[in-house]
Amino acid sequence: MKTKYTVWVAFFLNLSYAIVEFIAGGIFGSSAVLADSVHDLGDAIAIGISAFLETISNREEDRKYTLGYKRFSLLGAAGKITESQMSQLNYQVGVEGKSAEQVAKEFLQEQGLLKK
Repeated sequence: MKTKYTVWVAFFLNLSYAIVEFIAGGIFGSSAVLADSVHDLGDAIAIGISAFLETISNREEDRKYTLGYKRFSLLGAAGKITESQMSQLNYQVGVEGKSAEQVAKEFLQEQGLLKK
């Protein structure tokens, strides 16, 4: 239950920040701030999808899903991978010379999606 609450809070904070940034970019005529607000909106949408799927994953089993809905939280994890995280992962492969498999394994372990 705590994860669901935390992800929803992150969604609303990110969405609020994107809206404020969009308004400020419009007022001050800054295309950089406007572009960043659109980027933040994309992040908010990804987090919102993740929050929605996390909410579904907390449902009890029923006739359709006899083993429950827990796997929906794995789908939601995909929304938690932001552009900056992808840049960091690409940096580790391209610049640091780590293998893609090693970087992916470490990332999944950090996110709690793969046991160490």
